[in-house]
Amino acid sequence: MFKKIAEILGFNQKILISCYGKLPVYKDFIFISTDARETYYFKEWMDKGFGKSQDKGLSSAGYRILIAFPQQRNIVVASIWNSSDTGGLRQFPFAFFVVLPRGVLKDTGINTLVPIWEALEGYYAAVNEVKDISEFYKKYRGLSLDIKDMEPSTDISEQLQHISIDVLRESLFKENSRQCWHNLLQDISTILTLPQTVNGREVDIALRLPLAISIDIPLQIEMWIRLIRANFPGQLPIPTILFPQKGEAGDLLSCNILWRNPSHDDTQLLGNDIGEYQHVMDLTQITGEGSGNLMIEGIKTMADMSQYQFVIAQYPVAIPEN
Repeated sequence: MFKKIAEILGFNQKILISCYGKLPVYKDFIFISTDARETYYFKEWMDKGFGKSQDKGLSSAGYRILIAFPQQRNIVVASIWNSSDTGGLRQFPFAFFVVLPRGVLKDTGINTLVPIWEALEGYYAAVNEVKDISEFYKKYRGLSLDIKDMEPSTDISEQLQHISIDVLRESLFKENSRQCWHNLLQDISTILTLPQTVNGREVDIALRLPLAISIDIPLQIEMWIRLIRANFPGQLPIPTILFPQKGEAGDLLSCNILWRNPSHDDTQLLGNDIGEYQHVMDLTQITGEGSGNLMIEGIKTMADMSQYQFVIAQYPVAIPEN
């Protein structure tokens, strides 16, 4: 997979790292940029999203982000954390990020990006060692990721094949898991049958989906992306994706997958409680009540689920008990 990135980058196989936001070592904003215009689009996305309130930040320790700004040749891959300026006078997040050609995701999954997120998070872990802003710029300005030093990830299709769908289902829903799982898939299939415009015009699908803390998060996101692509009547663009870097036992985790133009208001999705935010279909509050006519048969692994074609029965389908 990284061979693919290296081929796209050509002879320049180093990716310059940018950063933006607030850190306790400085009273003002910190910004290290590259020539790529997407660097400034991402800065603007943060400014408009987090700049409305003096104390607005993330409700989670850290998030991973993929943003594909419309009509741009590159994508932004970022890791972002809660932060503040000197003395904690103003809360504002801090992000390390890189700009990559869109082509790096063609015919691959988001696990292609996992080592990049991990590298960005490694650099952030060392930020606390910096004593002042001069030392920060000396350490981080001109920093780059060398693709040649990154080990390729295991094939994602193979990983999906090794995880039972029953394990995922029971990890997501502790009670009445079969009915909850069926209801979740029923809701997704219903959303995908709503009128959408395709073939070069704007697509508007935005989903907030539950995550199981015991299963690799990027794997779960890739399964959902593949399932939705398999059931959408048209070609979907690269989605914007926002999800937690990690979770602890007992956390209720969710990912946000947005097939629409990114909005600065999407910063409200970086947390466990999105309040009254209405620009996403929140499927994290699924219950075990009700019935539907979605037939789900022959699904044994996450790989099976990722390529499943929804079948709608004429009458309601009985769901077997756990």
